[in-house]
Amino acid sequence: MNEDKLLPVDSNSSSNPPFTLPFTVKDTALICETDGPTRANIVAKLTPMGYQLSIPSSPADAIKEMKFHIYDLVLLRDYFGASVGGHNEILAYLESLPMNMRRRMFVALISCGLLTNDRLMAFYKSVNIIINQEKIDDLDVILKSALDENSSRYHVFREVGIKAGRI
Repeated sequence: MNEDKLLPVDSNSSSNPPFTLPFTVKDTALICETDGPTRANIVAKLTPMGYQLSIPSSPADAIKEMKFHIYDLVLLRDYFGASVGGHNEILAYLESLPMNMRRRMFVALISCGLLTNDRLMAFYKSVNIIINQEKIDDLDVILKSALDENSSRYHVFREVGIKAGRI
């Protein structure tokens, strides 16, 4: 059981985990996409990569799932959970997480209006990478490259954090 991915639950809370995800050694991914064909394409790309997938039906369900589990990968469509004013409640939730939890997640934002690998916009949106909708067919290649880069960038940081008991 991969206990280190479970989040602490308030003992006074009557809420129970909203799902039964069998925690294994597999990496987990949360797919926040409403478009059926795009979602099917994402599932087809992530399954061979070894991810155990969770697909919430609403932004509220996504946030509820993230309260009980730290996902390795979060794929988020820019309008999933966004209000008319552009405020995205899932991005807001991710921004509110303590940094030691947020750094354990890799967040990819799928967008029609932003360029793939736009680092400045990714920083502005508080995500690890932006993937343009037109590049979704190359999702596995783009993600593998970005995940490898992220892993090498934070390797020493994670080792020190683990030794210090902070991660």
